[in-house]
Formats: sequence, C-alpha cells, structure tokens
Amino acid sequence: MVSEEEFRRRMEETPPEEYFELQKHGQALYEAWTGLAFQEPPEDILGRILWSAGILGQLVVSLFTFPAALGAFMLEEAVQSYGMGAYMLSTSKSYDALSDYLDGYKVFIDAAEIGAKNLATLTPVTGGAVLIYMFAAKAQALAFEYANDRNILKQAETDEALRKKLEDQAKYATLRLQSSPTGASIFRDGVDLSLVTPETFKQMDAGTYAFTLKKWSALRNVEETTSFNVTLEAGYKKEIFARIPKIIDGVQEESEDPDETSDKQLPDFIKAEVTGDHAIDGDTFATTTGERIRLLAIDAPEIGRPWSSESKEALGIMIEDKKIQLRIQGRKPLDQYGRTLAICNNYKGDISVFQLSAGLATVFIPDDDIYDPSKYIAAEQVAKDRKIGIWS
Repeated sequence: MVSEEEFRRRMEETPPEEYFELQKHGQALYEAWTGLAFQEPPEDILGRILWSAGILGQLVVSLFTFPAALGAFMLEEAVQSYGMGAYMLSTSKSYDALSDYLDGYKVFIDAAEIGAKNLATLTPVTGGAVLIYMFAAKAQALAFEYANDRNILKQAETDEALRKKLEDQAKYATLRLQSSPTGASIFRDGVDLSLVTPETFKQMDAGTYAFTLKKWSALRNVEETTSFNVTLEAGYKKEIFARIPKIIDGVQEESEDPDETSDKQLPDFIKAEVTGDHAIDGDTFATTTGERIRLLAIDAPEIGRPWSSESKEALGIMIEDKKIQLRIQGRKPLDQYGRTLAICNNYKGDISVFQLSAGLATVFIPDDDIYDPSKYIAAEQVAKDRKIGIWS
C-alpha cells in the first residue's frame, strides 16, 4: 500500500537529469537546424556549394531520423493506451483487478522508456519530449496506485472475501527488482529464474535471498554481473535498484550495494463491519459468515476455568445479532489459528473494555501490537479496585 507520506516523497523526487540534458541538446539542435532557413546564402561559388551541401545534409538527416521520431511518438501513444485501460478499470470500480493491472503498467512504462532513450539519440527533439512524457506517466501510475489502494480498503470494509485476500498479504513479502542496465537475467539462490529485470515477485516467504543479475555487454563482448542479498519481511514490499558494474580490460568494477526502499503492504489498521452470531468463549466470537474474531487487548478464562461461563455469556450478549465494527491490525491481522485479530466495537463502545471493567478478562497486549493500551489497563484496574469477577 502506498502511504500518503510515500506518495508525497515519490512525487517530490527530482526527474532524472538526463531527461533535461536530452531536451536541452535537442532544443539546441532544433535551433541550429531551423536557423539555416534564415541565413543568407554565401555570395561566392565555393561557399554556395558548401552551403547547399549542408542544407542537403540536413534534409537527408531529417529523412533518416523521421522513423525514429515516429517510433518515439508511437511509444508515447502505447503508454497512453495502457494508461487509459487503468482509467477504465478505476471507473468500473474493479479495484482488485486494477491493482494487478498497475504492476504491468509500471513495467510497460520502464520498457517504453528504454526504447525512447535509444530513439532520443537519433531524434533529440522528439525523443527528449517523449522522455519527459514517460516521467509524467510514472507520476500518473503512482497516483492511480495511491487512489486505488484507498478504494480497495474502502471496498474491503463490506467485502469479506476481498478483506481476507488483503489479510493474506500480511503473511508474505513482495519484491520489485530493477537494474541498470535493464533486461538483466535474474538468478535467485543460484537458480536461473528465466526472468529479466524489471520484475515483481509476490507472495514470497520472509527470509534472506541471494540474488545475482547478469547482463551480456555486446560492446565489451563479456557478461557483466552483480550479486547481493535481500532480506524480506512479511507484510512489507521492498523495491531494489541494482547497478551492474562494467568489465573494462578484463577487470570488473567494484559492485555497489543496491538502493532499496521498504513499505508496508497494508495500513496500520483495516476497517470492517461484521454481524456477530455467537460467542465461542470470553474473547472470541463467530460471525454470521463463520469468520472467527479474536478480541485484541484481552485474555478471557479458558472454558472450564472459573468465570469462563460468565465471560462467554457476557460477550454473547454484546455481539449476537449486532453489527460489530472491526479495526484489524494490518501488520498482524491473523493469529496462528487463523482467527481475525481486531479491536471490536458494538453500538455501545469497545467490547474489550467492557469485558475488562467487568472483571471477565485480563489485559493481554503482545509486544508487536500497535494500538494504545492505556484504556485497557485502566479498565482492568477498575475491576481490580472493585474486586469483581476474576479479581473477587
């Protein structure tokens, strides 16, 4: 998920300087070419012959570079067409499909940018303008991603299947791998994946992986490589940009550590609404769809222990046939038993607070929970002071 902070950071990044260099040189070349139309031809015969030869040369170059300009223009049109597909998916509210579509869109822009850079060496004016457009297309893709992430979260509030799919993402990591130059073969833990950069890997297990990128250099007639380790964490998306060092005179330049960024795939909390069906015990209940919800911040007595029946009965009264608002931790939405972990509120308020203040549960807050524990500690203290429930 693209957070607002990450969106602002990426939008504020300075465009690559080579875009402006190409545009600058292209403008100078354009002015030199068009300036010939306003020059008076020389008076002497030799000068006029040379002048005519120069004009003819410019015309010949223009004819030969026209296909390059047309090719650059067609690349721009292709990216625009791809972007229109993203717009159509967004207007149809196919947000889940759009998420996958945008992955392909970003790879397509990267590929089109490579082609535009090559063509810009032949037609600097058109090529430079197209490269500026590619930067705008990247900003557009980021804006689509930012808006789509929020639409998905909104839809997931009432779409349980979509929410479950999002929660499943927290069990895995995502890796987007890019390189300079692009088109490098990807090896992971010594295995050729038959893939080239840029590439996105989804649903990867957390852990450390050894990557090697190999790119054949036709100029130096040698295969250049770079190797690095990537540590992935469940629930996070990591982006790696690696530079493949050159081999000159048989000696390879020293490899640099790749640039990397890491973002949470889900926000801190996912909102949802369910209808309670029955209590399983004092801290867990089932919904009308069969989903099991484990209340955060508390631990109720196990079935058969003192006060377990009273705790279960109290929870049942608060959830049965009632709309329950959930705040699910994006970093850890499920426990080891597959239960959804959530702060739960009915129309009266936080259910965990009610259980604690009635002496029917104790505070239980793992170190990796991210909500404010103060009100739960205070609620438990009320029951202790009154010596009720399990504190009697």
